[in-house]
Amino acid sequence: MTNANNIQFVVERLLKSLAVTRDKHFKEDLVQRILQCAERFAPSNGWYLRTTMRVFELGGDKVREREMVG
Repeated sequence: MTNANNIQFVVERLLKSLAVTRDKHFKEDLVQRILQCAERFAPSNGWYLRTTMRVFELGGDKVREREMVG
C-alpha cells in the first residue's frame, strides 16, 4: 500500500521495474500506477515533475491522455 510516508521508495521500485520489463501489458499497468501514485502523494512539485519525466522516458508510449489530464 502506498502512502505519503513511502511514496518515494515505492515509486523508485516501480520505475526500476518499468525500465526492465518487456511485457507491454505490465508496462501499461506500471505507467498508470506510477502516475496515479505520484499525483496523489507527491512530496514536492519538483519530485512530481522528475518522476513524471522519468515515466515519459521509460514508457511514454504507454501514457494515456486521460492520465495526464487529471
